[in-house]
Amino acid sequence: MISKLSLITALALAAGASADVINFDDLVGQGPMQDGYGGVADWTTGSWQFYDSFQPPYNPHSGLTRVYCLNPTNEFSFAHDVVLDGAWFSGNGEANGFPPISWSLYYQGNLVHNSNTLDCTDVPQYMPTGYNGLVDRVVVNGTTDFFVMDDLTYDVPAPGAVALLGLAGLAAGRRRR
Repeated sequence: MISKLSLITALALAAGASADVINFDDLVGQGPMQDGYGGVADWTTGSWQFYDSFQPPYNPHSGLTRVYCLNPTNEFSFAHDVVLDGAWFSGNGEANGFPPISWSLYYQGNLVHNSNTLDCTDVPQYMPTGYNGLVDRVVVNGTTDFFVMDDLTYDVPAPGAVALLGLAGLAAGRRRR
């Protein structure tokens, strides 16, 4: 049985979302990520960097270029409200003494979702967020500089869909009370 909240959310997303994938493959060499790249308003708070050289276990999912973070916050913020689908990760994981990674998603200053975890290996693995609501700030929980991210996928809902997602959030809030 489909809940009203699930139906409203599905309708909102179907009302015109455009999927974007940030694959970083147009970046050559190495250096800091620039704010605004790929629709992400703020890469610099997290000190995200890119590089395109061979360096196992930090293997890209596609192309050569991937990103990593130098700041323990491991965060970035979008220019617009989005629905974050997920990304591909590789790097050092539990076999090398590092904890698994996970997503913490925020909307308008509030934590809205914590994802399941992923143990990084040298083989890139897709980690979905497991959340279909709007987000504007993202934290990748994990040991800084011991994982890389590639092919970040998100949807930008059409303006009418944003309003429907807002209604879905209100309905969920009322149901929880």
